Formats: sequence, C-alpha cells, structure tokens
Amino acid sequence: MKKRLNILIISESKNVVDGTQTNAELLLSKLERDGLEPNKNNFVYVVWSNVEGYEVIDKNIKMLRIKDDSIPVFRDLFQGRRLLAAVEKLGYRPDVIIVYDVRNLLNVHFLKKELGGTIAEFITNLPVSLSKTRQLPYLRSFYYYCIERFTRNVPDIVFVINETTKKYALKIGIPKNKINIFAPNVIKNEIPLAKVATKGKIRKKYSIIDEKKIVLSVGRLEKEKGFDILIKLFISMDDPSLVLIIVGEGRERSLLELLAHEQVLKGRIIFAGFVAHSEIWEYYKDADIFALLSLSEALGLVFWEAMYMDVPVLGARTGGIIETIGEKQERGIFWDKNDTKIQFRDKIYEAINGSERENRVLAAHQYVLGKISTPETSRILNDLLAESTKDMR
Repeated sequence: MKKRLNILIISESKNVVDGTQTNAELLLSKLERDGLEPNKNNFVYVVWSNVEGYEVIDKNIKMLRIKDDSIPVFRDLFQGRRLLAAVEKLGYRPDVIIVYDVRNLLNVHFLKKELGGTIAEFITNLPVSLSKTRQLPYLRSFYYYCIERFTRNVPDIVFVINETTKKYALKIGIPKNKINIFAPNVIKNEIPLAKVATKGKIRKKYSIIDEKKIVLSVGRLEKEKGFDILIKLFISMDDPSLVLIIVGEGRERSLLELLAHEQVLKGRIIFAGFVAHSEIWEYYKDADIFALLSLSEALGLVFWEAMYMDVPVLGARTGGIIETIGEKQERGIFWDKNDTKIQFRDKIYEAINGSERENRVLAAHQYVLGKISTPETSRILNDLLAESTKDMR
C-alpha cells in the first residue's frame, strides 16, 4: 500500500493567499494540476504574509502564514531559520519539501538539515525571462541568474512541465538525471465540463451578434502577458466585425481599461474579469480565435485549453509557446514582435479563415490529447516523490 506523504509546500502565490483570505478552491486545483493527489497525501502550505496565521483548509491540508514585512531579497537570504522555527512549532516532519520559486531554495536547506525530507523543485516558468518584464528588469534578471546557479545542486529532484523548461533547467546546470517531465493536469479533470459547454452562451451574455467574430484572450493581467500590445494591435485593425474578450484579473487591469476605454464604450473590447475555471469552457466554445502575445511563457496552458476546444490560436514566438504551436506553425500561427500592424491583422484573418485552419486545429487538438493522456500522470509523480524520499533515508 502506498504511503501517505507529508508534503511541505513553500509558495509565493498571491492568487492562493491575499492577506487573511485563502482561495481554497484555487489551492486544491493547483495541487490537482501538479499531480500531488490532495486526497491521498498530507500538506502544509507555507506562505510569507503580512499577517501571522494557521488555517485548516481540509482534513489533510493546512495553511501556515509567516508574517514578514521585509524586502524580498532580505527574506530570501536571511529568513531560513524563521521558516524552520515556524514549521517545527507545528510538529510537522515533511517527507517532501516542494519549492516553486527558486528564491526559496536559499532557505530550505535549514529545513532539510533539521527535519529531513527530499527537496523537490517545480520549474513552471522561466524566471530570468519573466523578470525582464518586471520593474528593474536588468537587476532582477541578474539576481535570478545568480540564484539559479548558486542553488542548482540544492534540489534532490526537479520537475519541469515541458521540453522548454527542461532545456532551461539543463542550461542552469541541473543534472539531467534529476529532471522529470510531467504534464500539468489542467484539462483531464475538466473534460466533462468542456464537453457540455454551450455554444452561444457568451454571445448572449455580451449581446454579440453571430456575424461578429470573437477574439478571446485569457490570462493574468500582468505585464508579461502582453495584453497592452494585443489591445493596441486590435485597436489598429479598426474592424467592427471583431470583438476582443479578455478574461482575467491582475495589477494591470486599470491601465488596460484606460488604454481600451473608447473601444470598451463601443463594445469592441470586453473585460470579463475573473471567470471560474469551471465556466471558462463557455468562452472557448464561442471564440473564433484565441490570441495571447506573452513576453515570457514557459508553457501557456491556456493555449492547450483553446486547442482542446478546437479554437485556432495565435501566439507570440517565445518560450513554451513555440513548443506548443510548433516550430513550423503546424498547430497555430506565430506573432513576431517585429510584425507590423498589417501583418498582425493578416494573421488574425488567416487563423480564422485561412486555408490551413482545419489542418492546424486538428493537429492542435491531437497534440493536446497526447499531452493530457499521459497514463496516470499524478500517480507517476507521487511515486517518483515517494521513491526519492526512500532513497534519501
């Protein structure tokens, strides 16, 4: 019988925790997404917060908030002992310590030294590339560059989400034998919802007539997602037969709404805000094209969702989007940062009505089916963690 693992997760997720509020549904979905089987293992989810607290999310999932008002760099470098003390106070001895942000690897050696356990790093983005889209880009990217190389031998096992993130890990210097690819479990559990999505529901909600084409974009409204670029290019098309729907929330929303103000008033651009994942399939069902012009993207799971729903995709030629669409554009169309406004317009029309549309849509759907049909991904991941734990003892 497989052992229940005690898993300690150290996270920087602002979506899961906001002050004293915990999005339990989102937390559970993240655990499911990463194949951690929340019903079969025990979890303590640790976050740095502006308040101290301990919360029981579920019978086997606990939330530990450690109050810290220091700047992130100070926390990265000097708060390892505080992290250890907080976990020790719970009397929790982890079998596995999971880190999502490479910065937290600077602190977890205190945990392993005193409490034992296997350190597992999940690489789900491209930190150096991503940091270049934030404030102080050169300083941030240099900081991440140094941390990645200083901590590359800390994890006992590393999980990456595709070939793009695997190459990234190898480039850092992580040994190949430590790296395991797993397919995030984002669609498989929601196939029943996708299958019953109703065509026309979103058009009716926003009073969009059938003659108009819907350009859909989904993601966090953050700088790295390139929504400002998409909005500017969409406005430049000046085509009243197209409607852009943006699904998501984030820090950039007010700026994006200001940028799109006139088009919002005309009903040509719609900000749908946060949409529960159980409802997102209705949006894909009515979309005529999916477009996302990210500046940095490790995988782009929203592309997988659109492709599964047979929606043509247009994406920036960067990171994991290249792997998803295919080098030869066999599963979608690339937007290049040097493209003119006219080239963007032509690619939108090509994706919707071009001669290769059906071939690309079919190839994209088959590609996603292959990714989500990996046999028992979550069980394989759990077994790898359990085996690694056994080897380390």
